[in-house]
Amino acid sequence: MGYSVKTNPLSWMVRRAKQEGYFAEVVSDYEYEHAIKLGFNKNEIIFNGPIKGYETFCDALRGGSYVNVDSWREVGWLEDGILSEGPLRVGLRVNINLDTLVPGESRTGASGSRFGFCVENGDFARAVARLRRLSSVEIDGLHLHVNSLTRQPKVFSALVDYAGELAEQNQLQVSYVDLGGGFFGGYPNLSAYEEYAEAICCEMRRFFSPEKTTLIVEPGGAIQATPVSFHAKVLDVKDVRGERIVVTQASRVWLDPTMSKSSHRLSFDLPKGRRRVSRQLICGFTCMDTDRLMLLEDQPELKVGDCLTFDMVGAYTYCFNPAFFIEVRPRFYRRGANGCVLLEGRNRLEDIRGCEYE
Repeated sequence: MGYSVKTNPLSWMVRRAKQEGYFAEVVSDYEYEHAIKLGFNKNEIIFNGPIKGYETFCDALRGGSYVNVDSWREVGWLEDGILSEGPLRVGLRVNINLDTLVPGESRTGASGSRFGFCVENGDFARAVARLRRLSSVEIDGLHLHVNSLTRQPKVFSALVDYAGELAEQNQLQVSYVDLGGGFFGGYPNLSAYEEYAEAICCEMRRFFSPEKTTLIVEPGGAIQATPVSFHAKVLDVKDVRGERIVVTQASRVWLDPTMSKSSHRLSFDLPKGRRRVSRQLICGFTCMDTDRLMLLEDQPELKVGDCLTFDMVGAYTYCFNPAFFIEVRPRFYRRGANGCVLLEGRNRLEDIRGCEYE
């Protein structure tokens, strides 16, 4: 299990993942350094992504990280003999056109993924051939991460089947198959992971031996979607041409950085007896007119000072929001048996501006 650091790189979260026995899955030099500073050994790191830096790439290989090659420049680095000692064990990321494997599941349509080496045009076979010419390099794994629409187990069993066929066609003896993430997160999900395990492992056994091949998965959103909540107060309420506008301390830049959601899991604890309002448009604090979080229909009237709780907002909202100059990032707390403990304070204005004031 490799914890996807990019999903939520909050230091406490990453340390907790290590305590629970996870490896760290990283996609950049910064994340690689972050994981090491938080206690991960280099051989406990899975290094993915298309923008690896040269020095970090070399350091990860020397340290025994699981390095999944994603680009021709990385193949070129290996061909240039960046490291004379060997063997250097690398994985290859496979470019997946999910629509051909499981019709109707692709998030990118017929064009497929933009990552890894394409099988259909021969690039994957060419990458295998070039790396096989290098006496110091061993192709040790296959990486097949891809996101799907429904995240059903059938998607992952199809990926395993594809990995098995590639290994047979290219005569690869790999010690690991990395399926990446993209698993179902949130609730209800009580039985989801048993279903994933059954679907994936049954297919794995058709092609690979459990004694010789390790299954790697990289959950991020699947484990972070549920446990984090965002708390915000109502700042202002006004009526505009029949629409009740509720301005809050929340914002799409923090709760919906991709600007794609039309609803959230919202709860509030209000005094009894509040009249119900037919429509209330919940909005954020920014000056963007598109900062509209959701529409409440036939719900108790919200007033200034009311507290709102947005649940299931742990995935990507910590790392994928812009440093909007209007407001700095909110505080992060961990809820424990003895109350809440501050994990990270608000960012300083100087941090956002990139300078210190005189």
